[in-house]
Amino acid sequence: MHIILDLLAAGESYPGVLKAYPNLKQQDILACIQYAASLAEATSLSG
Repeated sequence: MHIILDLLAAGESYPGVLKAYPNLKQQDILACIQYAASLAEATSLSG
């Protein structure tokens, strides 16, 4: 998951990520982003 987020943070596009990792689908990228958002929310609520 962190690899996908790192690529996106570095400016890679969804199509670029999908080209680099052909087994992924756009839904997988969105799931990574959603999971990261939920972790960030949990961290902000607990601290």
